[in-house]
Amino acid sequence: MKIGVVSDSHKNLAYLRKAIELIIEKGAEYIIHLGDDYQDAEILSEYPIKGLRVPGVFCPEYFDKSVKNRIIEEISAVRILITHTISSHKNDQKGDLVPEDVIKNKEVDLVLFGHTHLYEIKKDGDIFMFNPGHLQEIMTKGRSATFGVVTIADKEITCTVFDLEGNRVDS
Repeated sequence: MKIGVVSDSHKNLAYLRKAIELIIEKGAEYIIHLGDDYQDAEILSEYPIKGLRVPGVFCPEYFDKSVKNRIIEEISAVRILITHTISSHKNDQKGDLVPEDVIKNKEVDLVLFGHTHLYEIKKDGDIFMFNPGHLQEIMTKGRSATFGVVTIADKEITCTVFDLEGNRVDS
């Protein structure tokens, strides 16, 4: 099972489309958009792929009680926290999942997050933490646009970061 992961598209739909096309080429069955901007992820409906999304902490949807700011989804027997931030934020709403608690209580196997615009792959005990970077035109914090692919095979998790040319950049 492969899952495409994008974050921080900030209305750059051209880069988001490019990332989606590359993710589909890489054989992903899902694409998860980690926020900024929530509305950008609406274009996922144009593609033959399952999509999930959460809003960024400054998106209007983050303050809408009908939209979940953080979700836990199980895909291929892997429990995944889908969130814009890896930790609590001042804009969190009452009832939002608290990432620190979810991680501390080992409620998930994988945390997908964005917000920092810096791709990152790390492990905290048995939990993988993965940030795919950003999809902005300009280099942000010294890095150009990137997206991620999570591969799940027999509950083994591999996270990889690619640029918009499809080249691996995390190794």
